[in-house]
Amino acid sequence: MSNDVDRLTDQQKQQRRGRLQAAAIMLIVILPMIIAYSVYYTGVGIPKGTVNKGQLIDPPQQIDDLPLQTPDGEAWRVSEQAKRWRWIIPGYASCNEQCQKNLYLTRQVHIRLAEKSGRVERLYLLLDDHIDAATLEFIHTEHPHVPIVKAPADAVKELFAQTNLPPDAIAAGHYFLMDQEGFVMMSYTPLDQGKDLLDDIKRMLKYSYEE
Repeated sequence: MSNDVDRLTDQQKQQRRGRLQAAAIMLIVILPMIIAYSVYYTGVGIPKGTVNKGQLIDPPQQIDDLPLQTPDGEAWRVSEQAKRWRWIIPGYASCNEQCQKNLYLTRQVHIRLAEKSGRVERLYLLLDDHIDAATLEFIHTEHPHVPIVKAPADAVKELFAQTNLPPDAIAAGHYFLMDQEGFVMMSYTPLDQGKDLLDDIKRMLKYSYEE
């Protein structure tokens, strides 16, 4: 009887240790993300005089709520992609001058991330049903690592209408930062400088997990 009690006690101890180990592993996974959001939304942990340069989108919007497709018409979901931070550069069938400037600026910032660049990706968000041959050639030549994902312009406008962004944000040349879980959380304007983007993304990479 005593042996049975001892064995039961040992089993309970092992189960307790297993639960504690599982909880510790989960904490390691989710804690960096919790810290990242706490830093940005409360300011706790940010040195005095240091603030985000982009405009926080309130509330953040999940991009998978859009009917996203590849240019070939296949469904595209960020939840099925590699976990990365992403700059979203909206554009139409023809990428206008501001669109090209946004692509150029985000490319230069991406390059300056050096060894951290693999944790970040840029997306061209196509707001038309097709893309002009000239624009396609431009992206493939000047920005060869930028995937093209399309979504109806009305759906994108409706998504951002639920936030604090101005109604003409896209028309005014805004582009966006999306977190690793697919939430579009920050907006930039043509007035923002490369250093602004670099400071923000470095801070987010510092406080977020890496797979």
